[in-house]
Amino acid sequence: MNITKPFLIFTFVISFFSLIMAGVNAQTKEDDKVQSLGDILNPQEDDDGLSKVKNAKDMANVYYKKCMKEKSLAFDKDEKEILCACTSAKIGSVITVKEFKHLYEDSYKGKDIRGKVIAYAYTDCMGYVIKDKLLKDCKVSPTVKKIVTGKNAVCKCAVNNYKITVDKSTAYIIMQAIKYDPMTLNPLEHYFTTNDYGYLFEKNVENCYSRMLYDKYN
Repeated sequence: MNITKPFLIFTFVISFFSLIMAGVNAQTKEDDKVQSLGDILNPQEDDDGLSKVKNAKDMANVYYKKCMKEKSLAFDKDEKEILCACTSAKIGSVITVKEFKHLYEDSYKGKDIRGKVIAYAYTDCMGYVIKDKLLKDCKVSPTVKKIVTGKNAVCKCAVNNYKITVDKSTAYIIMQAIKYDPMTLNPLEHYFTTNDYGYLFEKNVENCYSRMLYDKYN
């Protein structure tokens, strides 16, 4: 039996959740929630229609609205919109309406459901924004800024090479993002704002430039 990549990612995500949560809320049952007096006296308004979700279309609309409200330091508006729209379009085929109600909860059930969304919906959408993100970062790279001719060739090489690295590191990227923010539904946000990414990608650009010079003079 073939084990698909999303299934492996989902397995890693859930295993990781179990490890980081072990002992943190061991004394708390999964669905035990105590409302504060403030919540009882001043109930919060429905957040983007979450309580009114009845079908896949409703799930997509609510997910998209909440996704677009999240601030991003990694993606511009267009990239963010592509990622949010793509994931929202797939979410109805990944989780049920009942599960969606728990998607934004800080609970074991919520983490399990977020793991499914990330593994089976979000990861399918990553490719639509990664190349665009890498290309934009390449164009403002210190190495590329010093190049007089051949900028496009260097960036094409850098983007293609580094995308392979990202694709191979999907599970690691997700694990690190969850470790940093257990509530995240956008693991790439954390990855693209780390110093590790900035350093590794710049080294990748430098390697492509060196290769271009070598090919030119040899």
